[in-house]
Amino acid sequence: MVKRRKYALLTSFLFFLTLAAWSVSSPIGSGVDTDYHLGSIWCARGEVKDLCESIDTTEWPAANVTAIVPFMFQMCDERNIYFWPECEVSVDNPNTQETRIAPQGKQSIYYWTTHIFASKNVNQSVILIRLFNSIIASAIFFALLVLSSNRLRKAVVISWTLTLIPNGIQFLSGINPRSWATLGIMSSWAFLHAFLNEDSKNRNKRIWQMVFFILSIFFAASARFDALLYVLFISTVVLGAHLIDFHKLSFKRAAQLGGIFVAVMLPIKLIPRLNGIFSFGVPEPFNSTQYFVFQLVHIPEFVADWWGYRIGQQGNGPGIVGLSGVILFAVYMYAALREANRKQLFVTIAISLFICLALFRATTAVLGIVPLSGVYTFGLSAPLIGLTLIFSKGDDQQIFGKGLAVITIVVVSLMHVLTFYHWMEFFTRRGVNTQFYNQFSLVGTWWWETWISPNLVFVFGALLFPVFLTCSWKSILSDQVE
Repeated sequence: MVKRRKYALLTSFLFFLTLAAWSVSSPIGSGVDTDYHLGSIWCARGEVKDLCESIDTTEWPAANVTAIVPFMFQMCDERNIYFWPECEVSVDNPNTQETRIAPQGKQSIYYWTTHIFASKNVNQSVILIRLFNSIIASAIFFALLVLSSNRLRKAVVISWTLTLIPNGIQFLSGINPRSWATLGIMSSWAFLHAFLNEDSKNRNKRIWQMVFFILSIFFAASARFDALLYVLFISTVVLGAHLIDFHKLSFKRAAQLGGIFVAVMLPIKLIPRLNGIFSFGVPEPFNSTQYFVFQLVHIPEFVADWWGYRIGQQGNGPGIVGLSGVILFAVYMYAALREANRKQLFVTIAISLFICLALFRATTAVLGIVPLSGVYTFGLSAPLIGLTLIFSKGDDQQIFGKGLAVITIVVVSLMHVLTFYHWMEFFTRRGVNTQFYNQFSLVGTWWWETWISPNLVFVFGALLFPVFLTCSWKSILSDQVE
């Protein structure tokens, strides 16, 4: 047990170093809606001299709430110029700027917590927030490795390996509330499953498993309301799989299933906000059948966007990263489902249907015809893969064999190299000539005011990630049956 903890500590430290490389690999404006999130962090505790002043709510809810914050980045077509480099870079910038923020009644605990790092030195504050989120993600991963049983630990490592690239590692090391939301969804199912299946004699271990399960719920609830709903649904599925004996069909079993269904539907019906979330609308001029069929056809494309597949409505065709991610996902799901049992099918089908339902609901919420990006359900990839593996009755040598493990580590490491390079290249060259290679050096028109070059950060992160994966997989391949 002591050896396992030391190995888990080393693995988690390597994970943190990889996330740290990502934390300093891009400017403060990298990511979607960064102006909104940073403004909300700086103004999370109301007006504070030199940090957040002149909060304007006069136009809310018809228009955004705004505030004056320290200058962060130049805006271009209402987007920050790092994310949208379509304007000429200004040489002279003011000391402050007006930015949109979350209304005080809608401020999340995530914004309130990360506000402790807010200062007039915006660059330093953003890096500290990124490192803070990286530490949290690494600590949760350490807890997963230490508190999980043999088979669950294998499921955790595989599900995280297949989930991190290309989106997971960006979220976990970013300033977007999705960092905590994704982390909560990716970890809660494992802590709950560990608690339910742990020997009652191991009282201290069960306590820690429950503590981290509650902590995972806290992270999801503190960041995004939809993430909390995802965690609650996945937890219900895990409980159902644990309590119901799927080998015996009886009135008692049917009553248990009915009870779980009622327990889920009753709060949805009674709580106005939940009832509103699960109410569907169809945009004009489509009829219900036409709209539903269109969504049914295209939603799978957007689920594949978990790996940046980008086909159909999302792009012109899959890149090597997206193609590799989808293939690995298909390989592991096929291996796990070869001898599918009722419990496994219950878990897999329930989560899959929920993912499609969540994307369909998100699309109807904005009355759009094209489904929203799959990143809105991204965190659900880990419990889908992990729980399918846990309840698999297939040959473990096929699923957890050394040969497939080596292929997975090599492929995912190459996916990481390409993703990391593309991510850094876009920002260091401000989006110029990033569709083809005219030079391999990442030195461009943007970088931090430091002697450390972007090339060094890239090499550091690119080399550390496969070492982290190797340590993670080595720990599960060397496990003895408990």
